[in-house]
Amino acid sequence: MEYKNLNQIPTYPEYNYDNADDIDRDMDYMKEMYPKAVRAIQREVDEECDKLEYDGSCMFDEHPSCEHLGTIVDAIYDRILESNPDGFFMQAEQVIPPRQPGQLPPWGPPPFRPPVGPPMGPGSGRPGQPSRPPQPSRPSRPPRPDFRPDGSPDWLRHLITVLLSNEMMQRRRRYRRRKRPYQGF
Repeated sequence: MEYKNLNQIPTYPEYNYDNADDIDRDMDYMKEMYPKAVRAIQREVDEECDKLEYDGSCMFDEHPSCEHLGTIVDAIYDRILESNPDGFFMQAEQVIPPRQPGQLPPWGPPPFRPPVGPPMGPGSGRPGQPSRPPQPSRPSRPPRPDFRPDGSPDWLRHLITVLLSNEMMQRRRRYRRRKRPYQGF
């Protein structure tokens, strides 16, 4: 193929170009826009991740353990509650009081949604097929650890978990980039 002009040569993206520095700069800028309370939590998460940033750390394991991440979240959670004597983080839970099982929320019942699919239960089988016997009800499970004893979600623990996961992902990406073997020409 003969090219008469350099403008006709197909161009390719730069080989081995990594825009990770741009991504890091964008992430830092976006973190500056967090609300004040979330920035305080992010500082605690950053401190905990700084302690874990060494070779062989659980943060850089191929598959970090959920139990270990849970202990890190618990440590951050306890530090935040200790450093928060005015109870700012607990005020949000007082805005909407917990409900009793079966009690409607203050904004009313959910909208009616017609059932989807074929009807279920005795006598609703297709012609030529036996109907399904009624299934026993499942026993209720105890509340999960990330829920309060009254069954309401622990929003602060959830927020810490999300911030920690995000920060660990960023540091793992940076760690892998630093450990990457030379890929020059």
